[in-house]
Parts: sequence; C-alpha cells; structure tokens
Amino acid sequence: MKLLTSLGLLDSKTNDVDVLIAEYAIKQKQKVFDQLYAQLADDLYHYLVSLSDQDLAQDIAQKTWLKVYEKPQRYQGKAGFKFWLFRVGRNALIDEFRKQNRVCHLLEEHLTEDGTRQEDILEQDIQLCFDRALMALPFLQREAFCLQQEGFSLEQIAQISGDPKETIKTRLRYAKGFLKRRLETLHE
Repeated sequence: MKLLTSLGLLDSKTNDVDVLIAEYAIKQKQKVFDQLYAQLADDLYHYLVSLSDQDLAQDIAQKTWLKVYEKPQRYQGKAGFKFWLFRVGRNALIDEFRKQNRVCHLLEEHLTEDGTRQEDILEQDIQLCFDRALMALPFLQREAFCLQQEGFSLEQIAQISGDPKETIKTRLRYAKGFLKRRLETLHE
C-alpha cells in the first residue's frame, strides 16, 4: 500500500476497493479482479437495473466490467473506484439508449402520472408497488434517487451525471415527492 501511495495511485482516504483496483492495474491478476467484482458487481447491477430493464442492465454491467478488466489503468483514482465504476456504467447505459433512440423519452424532466390505480392493492407485494413507482419516475430523477440510495453524496451524484449540484437537489426533491404521493395513493 505504501508503494501505491508513493506512486500517487492512492491517498490517505483510500478504501479497500481502491486498493484492489490499484493493485489490479499494476499486477493484473485474476484473483484481484475477482475480489473487485465480488465486492461491487451487485451494486453496479442494482443501479443499472433501477434505470433500465434486467437484460439491458446485465449487458451494460458486463460491458462495464470488461472495460475494467481490459483497461484498469483508465481509473485515475481521483474520486474512488465505485464512483468511477458507476460513471462508466452510466455512460455505457446512456450510449445504449442513444443507439436505441430512447434517450429523448428517458431524459424528459416532466412528471407524468397515468392516473390508473390497482383495485386490489392489498394482494400486491410492497416491493412490486415501490418498483412500479420508481420506474414511473423520469429517468434523471430515478437516476439521482438510486445513486443517493447507493450512498453517493450530492456532489458525487452531480459528478456522475455531469449536472450541477442544485439540479440534483431538485431532481431528488421531485423524485421523493412523486414516490411519496404514488405510494400514499397505492396505500389508500
């Protein structure tokens, strides 16, 4: 670890994952990559699936991990590996949306409520209700909310999305308000 710090690959705030990626960048040993993957694969997949569907999330997660595997030196160690990994995954997802011409619809900032309501909500699973409400959010609000749930700060979310901190605050406020209203409506 001292060697990695002296080479400028780590700083005093480095966590275990940052140590692993720095070690992998130097040694490129499969065992080190496997440890990285084991620690963050579920987090990355969960983030991506909250913004898309299961198949696309799995595909983008694989592409993201392939980039890490083939070119670990692209990670510069400035903001933490998890932050960088999520940024790479987000960019790959946005690129895929652009290929599918879905980005215009997904990036809309307007709240849309369909007004439909399930009659027999008592029989539905609470998680299913929450997932439906989450997926009803516009893409950018859903992204900000999911990143916050993953433990990223406002500043980090702003860096990942490339938007100002105040914009992120607004997205989070709208997202939480929408989810609260939607879940209260379903609860009644």
